[in-house]
Amino acid sequence: MRITHQQYRRSLLASCALSVVFMCAAQPSWAVNYVATSTFSADGKPHFPAVNAKGKRLYASDVAAGTVTMFDTTNGAKLAETATGVAAHTVVYNEANGNVYVVNRGTNTLSVLSGKTNAKLVDIPVGSGPHGLDLDLLKKRAYVSNTYSNDVSVVDLATNQVISTFKAGTEPWGVAFNPVNRCLYVANTGEGTISRVDSRTGVTLTKIAVGGRPWSVKVSALTGRVYATDEIGGVLTVIEGNSVIASVPVGAAPHGVILNIAKSLAFVAVTGSNQVTIVDLLTNQVVQTVPVGLQPTSVALDRLTGKVYVANQGGGTISVLTPQ
Repeated sequence: MRITHQQYRRSLLASCALSVVFMCAAQPSWAVNYVATSTFSADGKPHFPAVNAKGKRLYASDVAAGTVTMFDTTNGAKLAETATGVAAHTVVYNEANGNVYVVNRGTNTLSVLSGKTNAKLVDIPVGSGPHGLDLDLLKKRAYVSNTYSNDVSVVDLATNQVISTFKAGTEPWGVAFNPVNRCLYVANTGEGTISRVDSRTGVTLTKIAVGGRPWSVKVSALTGRVYATDEIGGVLTVIEGNSVIASVPVGAAPHGVILNIAKSLAFVAVTGSNQVTIVDLLTNQVVQTVPVGLQPTSVALDRLTGKVYVANQGGGTISVLTPQ
């Protein structure tokens, strides 16, 4: 399936319009209620999940085994397991072409899998110690942050080749792409900053001091606000423009974060507290904490059902949070 420029713009505008409707009619904070309704057995050390909402599939990397496992989200059944590389980390599903992408920190590669069969299609060499990953569906680009070489690899998804590399800060872990202003946001864990980078040129436009160790970063295409977890400070940092406007306490050692823009909520995997903390994006306040498995590291959103999937690395499970 190919995505055209017009289709992409229509999809983005429709998503933003829907989000505005939900934001204008936002439920009060007390109405937020998510329950851990089921748990998948993942064995090993599941690290990052990604959801194929239409296909009812979940893909989870295993950092210890160096694999990606495909699950059926309707019943939690394991459908396939594929070796990708040493220390498989961030996983992203591409709705435009149906492929799954995973970075392998120990082998310095970006693996491409079929979203239907989970079979590996190709390995793409990137920088040293890849961790963060995000996609630009319109330009068919993948952005991979490399923590050891302190740079970002730009991959052409049509040719599966690295077409450019640009410098980042020290230990860039998370990376997020904003399709509206075409900027990248890079969490520089080793120096406590978030870089805003022009994705077209690779030029760093500014560095925003956030302190601590920023790990995962996400950006709202609707508001332009940036959200970063700080594993030392135990907060979700909120950035507007070039300024930090809020630091929301979420628990001990937060790592992965995902945004549900339509519901104006952020879901944070809090590794040290064995919980997911839910933050209201309108008020920057915690509205709920949900106990999950041992050492949750990251989260994924099913945009059709609203369910949130949590990779519990210490417990070898995937928790499913369902809105009530």
